[in-house]
Amino acid sequence: MEQADHLLLFLMLLAMAMVGLCLGSFASAIAYRIMKNESWIFIRDGVSGKPAPARSYCPSCHHPLRASDLLPLLSWMMTGGKCRYCQVGISIRYPLIEVTGAIVMVLCYLTGSGIISLALFSITLPFSLACILVLCSKSKPSFFVLQMFILNIAIFFYAVGWGRV
Repeated sequence: MEQADHLLLFLMLLAMAMVGLCLGSFASAIAYRIMKNESWIFIRDGVSGKPAPARSYCPSCHHPLRASDLLPLLSWMMTGGKCRYCQVGISIRYPLIEVTGAIVMVLCYLTGSGIISLALFSITLPFSLACILVLCSKSKPSFFVLQMFILNIAIFFYAVGWGRV
């Protein structure tokens, strides 16, 4: 393997890891909102009552998070695992699920799966991770999240076995 091939492989693994970190972060948000019986898509504006995009917030002080607070793994490490606004500790489960997402995405890429399998896997991965988090908290995942979990597992096995498409 030439040096350029090694560099390309490294960059692809890095890209897959970064995508996995983001998908893991999204999974944490989905799971948290399912457990709190909140929508992970829209919330009702307190003043007008109109639907507004659901934004991430600190579970302790409810302060909306800025873009710099949402960098998977990096923002948790930069704040020492504490909320930037209220200084309350943030659970280790958040960076752990982000790292899990990164590892699983890299493994799926290393199976040699094709672009379609990889794309389908990355679409279903956050829901699969969220389902695991919800089940671990002894809550009940929504039917949609449970279906996505099953689909994600099926896509992974397809990608490992025959997914060169």
